[in-house]
Amino acid sequence: MYTGFLSGFNFIDFIVSEFTMAAAAVAFLLCAFLLVFKRKKLGARGKTFAVTTLVITGIYLGFIIFLAIMWGSQMR
Repeated sequence: MYTGFLSGFNFIDFIVSEFTMAAAAVAFLLCAFLLVFKRKKLGARGKTFAVTTLVITGIYLGFIIFLAIMWGSQMR
């Protein structure tokens, strides 16, 4: 019986995988570097892309840190 194309794929496994976290950290650092040191050479489209990527990856990394703190806390 065919259960679907993504039957074995869990979105949360993708979100918390080490590869996704590393890629987000690299993208965050690259965009921060671009905006701090190369901002005068970037055009409007490049700045918009860098800021958008910085915000999205910042929210993602903040969410991962939140999960790590909450998961590691002791329930009483």
